[in-house]
Amino acid sequence: MFGELPYELVLDILRGLSAKDLVNVRRTCKELYLITEDPSLWSYVLSEILGYPLPYTVRIDPCLWPEPLRKRVLIASRVDDAWHDRNIMPRHVQFIPSASGLKDVVLLPGGQWLVSLLQDGTLELQSVHGIAPMFRLATHMNPAEMTCQGSSVHISPVQDIYVIYSFTTRVTIYRVNVNDSAIPIELVDEVQSTALPGLPYTGRVFAGGNLIAMLCSDARGRTQLHIRSISASRDDTILQTQMTVVLDSEDSIVRTYFISR
Repeated sequence: MFGELPYELVLDILRGLSAKDLVNVRRTCKELYLITEDPSLWSYVLSEILGYPLPYTVRIDPCLWPEPLRKRVLIASRVDDAWHDRNIMPRHVQFIPSASGLKDVVLLPGGQWLVSLLQDGTLELQSVHGIAPMFRLATHMNPAEMTCQGSSVHISPVQDIYVIYSFTTRVTIYRVNVNDSAIPIELVDEVQSTALPGLPYTGRVFAGGNLIAMLCSDARGRTQLHIRSISASRDDTILQTQMTVVLDSEDSIVRTYFISR
């Protein structure tokens, strides 16, 4: 039956199935088994589960298709199901001591390290299995500017780990390398809210690839999205192009302009 339909149409139909249903479909007949060997199908399902941009899920060596990708899809599917389970029970509860004045804490990818932000602006790197922090970094920030509107962890295409903090006055980006005993936490970029074109900063920050985007609103209610590359270091002198996209209330692009430095 499926052999009478265009191949792309069959793939479009299968893309609407969950990971578990795809596994069941593979077991029904040889024809569907061969169709579900298509790596683009599993790449699509994985990108839907993880919510990552598609290019980051398809950058896999062709020799690894398709078995490892199917395993990734099934693992991600089980994690997604467990995450949305209202009756989930933790298997292990661990209490980790922290310094007083804790404002924010993020768990780094891998689940072995924490980065904590303290009231005085100090950053601490601590193992989940240790008591004392392995590293402290004083940021010398004014406590009045320490209103943290959110934090996030981002992994770059070259596997650098960045911790991004959104404050009312600035956005700071730190590179974390737990294998570097000398400087495991390093400030690589800082964007002052005054550097944005005279607009109040809203605290919304997004990261992807080597880019960071900051969301602002002007007095007319229009949204401005400021996009810039993440610097390699604080002293990076490489020419950097910043792009600002202005949107109206209907999300139509009003204008786009570029700034180079």
